[in-house]
Amino acid sequence: MRPGRLLILSVSLLMVAACGGNQLPVVDASNAVPVTRLDGAATCLACGVNEGKPLPDTLLLTAGNKIVTADQSVTLQLSDGSTFRLQPKSLLILQQIHSTDRRPVFRLMRGELDANAHSDGFSVQAYREAAIELTMVSYDLTVVPHNTASIFRLWFDANTLNAYVEAGEAGVQAGNQQATLPVGWQAIVEPGASLKLVQVLTSTPSASDTVPPTATATPTQTPTDTPTPTPTQTPTRRPTRIPPTVQPTVTPTPSGVPQEPTQPPATKKPESRPKPTNPPPPPPTNPPPPPPDTPVPPTDRPPPPP
Repeated sequence: MRPGRLLILSVSLLMVAACGGNQLPVVDASNAVPVTRLDGAATCLACGVNEGKPLPDTLLLTAGNKIVTADQSVTLQLSDGSTFRLQPKSLLILQQIHSTDRRPVFRLMRGELDANAHSDGFSVQAYREAAIELTMVSYDLTVVPHNTASIFRLWFDANTLNAYVEAGEAGVQAGNQQATLPVGWQAIVEPGASLKLVQVLTSTPSASDTVPPTATATPTQTPTDTPTPTPTQTPTRRPTRIPPTVQPTVTPTPSGVPQEPTQPPATKKPESRPKPTNPPPPPPTNPPPPPPDTPVPPTDRPPPPP
């Protein structure tokens, strides 16, 4: 063997030995999500040669990579300027990257994630499996930011999944249910239950924030708005009934010129009987004397003395 070939072979063996015999993985940038660490500390799992090592300042995440925090939080920034604040004792996985629009889907397995979204170019899903009556049930709650900038939280409370929008608005999905979550509203998913939307805003909301979100799968909603009292109606006064007025009838003449209104004929009163000019003489006050042949009726008086 020539000395030159022996030297090249020796250098190659030394490089393999220095790398521990593992070949460095080649990451396709078109199928990865660039992440920048702004502050804090975390550990990258299932990340090839960076397995179990502190998270570097820059990293290309591929599907299946995991970011774990211990007692510290870490702030990550995506290429569009959106930031993730991963709280202590949290686990975040890059679940997949859609082949059509290259949209990454992150999955939160435990802990809490505070997101400041600058676009709708990603989604974050909280996922949990729990035992219900000796049966394992899987459920999830996905937050999809809208085109406008939005700030939201996604966290676990025991086996309950929670999402809250602090600014802007975002869409939420749970199984086959979905809704739009405005500012001050919280989405709650419990194992074996429907998506529940609750308003928890304590300050005075704007007119657009008081509109309850609608869900296409009709989840249970618990609005806390005070019902608006029904205004008292003033009773309507009945109109006074006015008898109809009889209008005179106008009979047109053959020439088309109307005549004067024909007044109805006046009703004639019955004529009283004429009084006699010479009234009859009154009856006599003294009765006439009886005729001569009429005997005088006896009286009961005694005869006069002699």
